[in-house]
Amino acid sequence: MPESEALIVIKQLIQGYKYLHQHSVIHRDLKPANILIKDETYKIADFGFAKYYQEGAELDQIHQSLVGSPMYMCPEILNGSTYSTKSDVWSMGVIFYQMLYGKTPHKATSLEELISKVNKKIIRFPQKLSTEGLQELLEAMLKYNPEERISWKDIFSLDLFQTKEKDKNDINRSMSLAQKSAKDKLEMSTKMNAIYF
Repeated sequence: MPESEALIVIKQLIQGYKYLHQHSVIHRDLKPANILIKDETYKIADFGFAKYYQEGAELDQIHQSLVGSPMYMCPEILNGSTYSTKSDVWSMGVIFYQMLYGKTPHKATSLEELISKVNKKIIRFPQKLSTEGLQELLEAMLKYNPEERISWKDIFSLDLFQTKEKDKNDINRSMSLAQKSAKDKLEMSTKMNAIYF
């Protein structure tokens, strides 16, 4: 995928994840198969492994369960260690890497081989990206040590993801319509349940 196109997708996914983050949700299974596209809009889907977390989870509330798809799992999950919302940062970094370079950072035919390669802490970037700040973001998202890995809060504050006033209004309008639609569906479902039960 050309870098200019990938950047559009990256911005949409970051906006989508910002909504999850604001509602204290960790996805835990970010991968290309869980990204849907409709009318040139990319959306994060499949919340089967998603969990709510408490405020400050990046610092002290951690989970220890093996969930997700191995190729997109962060090192701490692959190694059976505790992890935080930064596990989703790694997964999103792998997705971005794959969009930009056409492959994942580590090629492996077994879980053992994947763990071995990830634990070597070597990620090669085939070419320098031209968009200002994008290369640095990718490198920061794919830091082996979660303490060194960029946080969601820092990602959201990057100049790369600051939207213009018109874009903000469009996003707010879209979110309002989506929320109204969800509320209407919930109300309809409640009415139907009242009729049948």
